[in-house]
Amino acid sequence: MVDEPYNLSEDEPLPPQLLSFLDEIKKRAKETGVEVKEFSYPDSEFVNVPDYIKVQIPRGASDFQVVRVDAYNWDDLLNSNFEHFCFTETYHAVVDTRDGSVEAALVSASTGRYPTLLNVKLKKIPGIEKREYEVKVPWLELSDDDPPNTRKRTAYILRVESQDGAVIEISHGKSFVLTKAGGEKPRSYTLKISHPDGVSGPRAKALLDGPARDFLFDLDVVHSLNVALAHHRVQPITPAGKEVGTHPAEYPALKYDSQGHALYWYALSAQQFPLLQFLAYYQILEFYFRSFTRESVIRQIQTRVKSPRFSINDAASIGTIIDIARPAHLGTKGEKEQLTLTIRGCTPPDRLRDILNTPYIKGSVCAKNQKLTKIKGIDLRSSDEELYNSVAARIYDIRCRIVHTKESSEQLELELLLPTDDEVRHLGPDIELVRTIAQDAIVHGAQYR
Repeated sequence: MVDEPYNLSEDEPLPPQLLSFLDEIKKRAKETGVEVKEFSYPDSEFVNVPDYIKVQIPRGASDFQVVRVDAYNWDDLLNSNFEHFCFTETYHAVVDTRDGSVEAALVSASTGRYPTLLNVKLKKIPGIEKREYEVKVPWLELSDDDPPNTRKRTAYILRVESQDGAVIEISHGKSFVLTKAGGEKPRSYTLKISHPDGVSGPRAKALLDGPARDFLFDLDVVHSLNVALAHHRVQPITPAGKEVGTHPAEYPALKYDSQGHALYWYALSAQQFPLLQFLAYYQILEFYFRSFTRESVIRQIQTRVKSPRFSINDAASIGTIIDIARPAHLGTKGEKEQLTLTIRGCTPPDRLRDILNTPYIKGSVCAKNQKLTKIKGIDLRSSDEELYNSVAARIYDIRCRIVHTKESSEQLELELLLPTDDEVRHLGPDIELVRTIAQDAIVHGAQYR
């Protein structure tokens, strides 16, 4: 349904209850610099009343998170004191600016989605607290004939405290704006953490990166809880709204290598884990290294033996052929060189330029100001040879930042890329780049049926 800005009419008054809620929301928002926009559906059941509003809650230093709130939840928004909260830049979490406490969404460490079995596992942990409470159901109680607007629920609360008074708690979500912004279920579990020094204590990121993650690690080791903090992503790891091809579907004419196939589907399934997915697509290219190295060697030998200067009776000519052939059998070429040969072998220059000119890829991979540390952007004005070398270098350098140990990274002046680093949020276009080239490699190695 398309959002349409709602213009209030002076002809018919708003229902008093909703009007007072909306007025108070606008008042608080204006006092704290939060923007509120009103929207209505074309076929709205309300008369001159916005069906919903969108509130722009600050995120980090210069961004904001849009939170959509339907009319029947405006009182919940007011009760949440939304004007005192801001979202963190790295995690899907909110900070209460009054006391510095943080509430963060949790996801399954295996799937990156809501941990459906968390409630079952939590209640088995020794020392867990069980609590019953009432929640509001999503409809307005307009008359005595309507059903009651509350339901009884059971929740489990896991709470630990340090000697200096820092508290970590896993329980049903308390923050209304966090739940609304992330699309979590009303009874989703979240992690809350607070420090006795309040706003003058550790910042939100330090609390989440430190004791919060340490606590989740302990829970996984001891109780196999398998939950992690949910991350905020600047852009989707895979491009949204990718256009459908113009060719009609046909029975497959090509038979693809089963091993390359297996690697591709494995990589595709790792969408929730960007670093793992990048490496999985890279592994496809690595799988074809020897094939493309051999093709390169064959082309060089064919060119050399066609030369009138080549003589089968000349020891120097034969020695040259032996030297050319050595990499195909002994693997003497370096990994970056093999990667370059693979990209050159499976992706023609015009095809590579088309890939790099894709808006989703170009806006990041070819940008002057790179989001990835010590990774050079691709210059589309380069010659074909330079383009192949720079694309291979970029892919290889990212791969090295992911797989190298701390010691090797220091020796090679590389910064180790960790799953929790902010840079990972910007890795999507590079994943799409290596994915597309991996597709080309698989197609190149296919045979007709």
